[in-house]
Amino acid sequence: MQMFGINSITWSEFLRFICFILVAWYVLVFLLAWIKTKQITQDRNFEDHTSEIDGSGHLQPIAVSAMDYPSEILPVNPVENICLPASLYEETGIDDGLLIDHFAEKNSPVLASMLSEIHFQQ
Repeated sequence: MQMFGINSITWSEFLRFICFILVAWYVLVFLLAWIKTKQITQDRNFEDHTSEIDGSGHLQPIAVSAMDYPSEILPVNPVENICLPASLYEETGIDDGLLIDHFAEKNSPVLASMLSEIHFQQ
């Protein structure tokens, strides 16, 4: 077996090499993650952050009363009936389709004659 220029290698050596590479990779990932967490500043929470607003003069309390809210649960759906328009389906018969050659031709007379039969709704 010719692998990476090595004439012969056993499966145990190959598996040991793969395991060594995986362990080295995970050690490197965990080491980089640990270094990144040490570099981040510790004031990441809103409560710990010092801001320019001191809260004494800029913020005003809001009075909330139970009278501001209804005493019963409001229905989710409106009670009134809503008229929904429905389009009518007209039976046009069996559609045999078109040959693919009509679509391949430029300025096909069959496709031009079909334009008046095409209906669309906006």
